[in-house]
Amino acid sequence: MHYAVFQALGLDTGTLPEGPTTPDLEWPTWIVYSAVPLGSYLMCFRFLQVTWRFVRTGELPHHDHAKSRASTRGSRAPMSTGSRSTTTCTPRHEAPPDRGPS
Repeated sequence: MHYAVFQALGLDTGTLPEGPTTPDLEWPTWIVYSAVPLGSYLMCFRFLQVTWRFVRTGELPHHDHAKSRASTRGSRAPMSTGSRSTTTCTPRHEAPPDRGPS
């Protein structure tokens, strides 16, 4: 990585070794290996965003399944879920229907 920093700053790299590279892409290996710490940082950052919003408002983010299926309504192919369940998801702001005593 020091070679890349020297090169970015325009300093003389002279006898500095360039370092190992990946066989196929010929990228420096530090770029490839930095994906794991970068992904961990982004995951922690998102966790802190959700925590902060939960502390302020008491709401957790949720996925609206109705909106994600809207784009497939025009297609003729049926959407297979892999199960024969007849239950449906209700939005968070609506109460589930009353099913009476069981």
